[in-house]
Order: sequence, then C-alpha cells, then structure tokens
Amino acid sequence: MLSANVKTLIDSGRRHFGKEQQIIFLNQAMAASQNTHDSGIVMYNMVAYYYVRDTAMAINICKQAYTHLSNAKQYKLAAITLSNLAFIYEEKKGNIDSAVYYSNQSIQMCNTIKDTAQAANMHKYKGLLFGMKGAYTEAKKEIDSALLLYGYKADSSGMMVSYNNLGRIYAYAKQYDSALHYLHIAKSYWLSQRIKSRVFNINNTILGLVVKTHNDTLTNSLLTENKKLLTEVGVTHTDELAFYKTGYDYHFMKGNAIEAEDYLVLYNTLIIKLKQKGICVK
Repeated sequence: MLSANVKTLIDSGRRHFGKEQQIIFLNQAMAASQNTHDSGIVMYNMVAYYYVRDTAMAINICKQAYTHLSNAKQYKLAAITLSNLAFIYEEKKGNIDSAVYYSNQSIQMCNTIKDTAQAANMHKYKGLLFGMKGAYTEAKKEIDSALLLYGYKADSSGMMVSYNNLGRIYAYAKQYDSALHYLHIAKSYWLSQRIKSRVFNINNTILGLVVKTHNDTLTNSLLTENKKLLTEVGVTHTDELAFYKTGYDYHFMKGNAIEAEDYLVLYNTLIIKLKQKGICVK
C-alpha cells in the first residue's frame, strides 16, 4: 500500500497537473518514499510531466519506474510503464523499432499477469507501428489480435479504436477506399456515443486522406465540422496543431491566401502558448 504522506503529495501534484507545482509535489513525494513501491508509483506519475518537456528525462524516469515497480511486484503498472516507453520512443524520437521492442515487452508482461485489456491495447498500438514501418501484413495481424481480445472483454470502444488504427494502416498502404471505410465505422460509433474529441481526431485522419484525393466538398465540410468541435470540446494540443496544419496546407495548395493565413496564425499562436508553458513541440 502507498505510504499515506506519499499519497497525499501525489494527489496534491495531480491537482496541478501539467504545471510546475506538480513536479514540486512529486519531488517531495520521492523524498518521502519509504520503499520501491512508493518510489515506483511516484516516478510513474512523473513521466507525464517530463513527456512534454524533456524526452531524455522522461525515458530515464520511465525506465527507473519500471525497475522499481517490477521489484515491488506491481506488474500491472510495470506493464503500462513499458507501454509508455514505447509511446515516448515513437512519438518523441521517431524510433519505431524501439517502440515495437517495448510494446513486445509490455505484451509479454500482460500475458503473464493475464491483463487482457492492456494486452489488447498494445496489440492495437503495435499494429499501427507495423503500419508505419510498411509491414502491412504484420500490422493487420496485430489488429486482428486486438479485436479478438477486445471481443472477449466486450469492449466496443477498444474495437472502434482498433478500426481507427486499421484505417490508418490502410492509409499508409495507400489503399484509401479501405482506409475511409474503417475510419467511417469508427466515426459513426463515436458520434453515437457523443465523444467529440474522438470524432475530432478521426476527422483529422480523414482530412489527410480526402485532401490527397482532391475531394474539396468533403474537405471543406470536415474543416467546418472540426472548427465547430474546437468550440465544444477540449482536444490534445497534438490534434489541434495537426488540424491547423492540415487547414493551412489545404488552403495554401488551393491558393486561398486569406484562409491559409488564418490557419497559420492559429498554429503559431498555439505553439507560442505551449512554449510559454514549457511544453516542447517537435
């Protein structure tokens, strides 16, 4: 069980999530840790703070957290920490091979402790990684594994994210009709569930495809839809930046100078705000 003082400090940090006060409380929690269980969970919570600020530190903390959590027999959190390492290597360093390696490690641990849900999550993610590598047969096998496991858990949300990833895999393979088919299946589900942040994310992916196929009617419809969604729901800064970039690229390509400039201003304004918060954007 987590030491009472350490838990209090971690909870205090969470109330300041993403701000400098968060790491101050977490450093205090680290100093107050009495065993590897305490220290592992403190470092597990530190990763998110460093993820957007210092990639090298995030990797170092993540690896230490994994060691401490494993030693404390907190295998579920250890498996998630391995998955976090995979995400960091892929998203922050563009190192797909390392991301696959840590995904495999996470899946192995999940299988050992019979954590079906997390194993499904990692098969789904590993499928996307293989798609990025151009290994489309392996990618689809991973998605099939994820869908099978999500089926056992009757996890409709997990299945829809898998379809989203499958759509992206087909996009990497330039099979755009198949890509749009699976992306629209996922979008229909998220619309029915009224989870607008998911709709925004999928719209971004669909936009990237329809711009390439020069479908101006659908492109403008999706740009309008996502503009509206931004006024209704919070999205990750990564998704928001991707939307602004796509809007700029599209209007620049079409010679719409005013519209392109509007999206460029939105993009640069968000970059400035993120830097002011100490958030690194590649």
